[in-house]
Amino acid sequence: MPTLPEIAGTDRPGDQYQGRNVEPMKGTSMLPLLDGKSEQVHPDNYVMGWELFAKRALRQGDWKIILQGKPYGTDRWQLFNLKTDPWEQNDLVSQQPEKLNTGRIIVKGH
Repeated sequence: MPTLPEIAGTDRPGDQYQGRNVEPMKGTSMLPLLDGKSEQVHPDNYVMGWELFAKRALRQGDWKIILQGKPYGTDRWQLFNLKTDPWEQNDLVSQQPEKLNTGRIIVKGH
């Protein structure tokens, strides 16, 4: 979201609207990446996580883990290298289980 106000040349919204508190905007502008001034939005050690409609995910650098219940998912953590597999077709959890247990991305109880 921070990219849009920067492109429009406006300030980010404040923390109040019509007397009510508003959560501050989170995130980093992608404009330097889009303008070719940067090769990435976040540093490699940046960790981003989310949950939406019972699908959970964590991403750090090129690595992403997801958990989605059945019938849409496997109901277990899956591991993907987005650099070599941007479409998330090849689950690497059996080949690199340390990424879930002791690696850069850590998930307990997978």
